[in-house]
Amino acid sequence: MNYGLYLLLALFLLVVKTTLMPLMPLFDHFYDPLVPLVVYLGLFRPFREGLPMVILLGFVQDSMTGGAFGLYLSCYVWIFLGVVWVITFLQVTNTLLILFVVSAGVLMQNLIFFGTVAMAGIYGHIPAGALRTMAVQMGWALVTGPVFLTLLDRVQGALGRWQAVRTAEKEG
Repeated sequence: MNYGLYLLLALFLLVVKTTLMPLMPLFDHFYDPLVPLVVYLGLFRPFREGLPMVILLGFVQDSMTGGAFGLYLSCYVWIFLGVVWVITFLQVTNTLLILFVVSAGVLMQNLIFFGTVAMAGIYGHIPAGALRTMAVQMGWALVTGPVFLTLLDRVQGALGRWQAVRTAEKEG
């Protein structure tokens, strides 16, 4: 049931990212909306539940974009592993962690993208507007990341309670 929720949410976010966001100038430099989902999976879900979903998300995103295949997959896996590593030292309920973890994920994704561009020698340098775009994306992540994580946690909690009620009804 959890995988179904994550898959539906991911597909919804991908459709919004590819169809609606390009039509709204406000969201020209919005970050990848799947990053908060990857961060959520690393923060609040068990490793064995999160990793397969992160790999699937990366594969789907790579299939839908025209970029280098495996780029999103590697970004999502590194973000997920980074979040899992960080929560071994910090409590998940730490407000500062919740506030900055999505921004850190966006920063990590941008650094991986810049590194890929630099290694491929496509531009010979980082494009002029790239640092501004990264700063805007990090600002968006600071504002919307905690909201997204909180909403997803509440939806997951409601789904868990609903599953418990359904199981109790079946058992009698």
